[in-house]
Amino acid sequence: MSRSPCHTVRALVAGCATWTVLVAAAGPALALDQAPGRIEGVVIEARTRAPLAGVVVQIDDRCEATATAADGHFGFTTVPPGAHTLLVSVVGYELVRRDVVVTAGALVTVTIPVTEGASPYTEAVTVMASPF
Repeated sequence: MSRSPCHTVRALVAGCATWTVLVAAAGPALALDQAPGRIEGVVIEARTRAPLAGVVVQIDDRCEATATAADGHFGFTTVPPGAHTLLVSVVGYELVRRDVVVTAGALVTVTIPVTEGASPYTEAVTVMASPF
């Protein structure tokens, strides 16, 4: 027997409500065990080693982004512990992906060189039709 889309949505909503209650109840214990870490770094031009200003640096799984300062430096102050991917993007340079592992309460420092040129960008778009 197949389930209707509405039944599936109701089940998801009920599941999310239960999960929210569980997380809220365990919140203080989780916060003590998993203090956020920090990521700081500098983006440089690979050939000249000069710092680059205005480069967008994003934590991929958090959709959190910042731009580098005039000296090429950037920082994120409240990053959950675990593996993350930094996406580094600026016009005229190739897109860079840098994997980092953040430890609870610790600082991760990175230097990210970018190379001139263009890299292929891909974007996924999902289009769905509904019955009339």
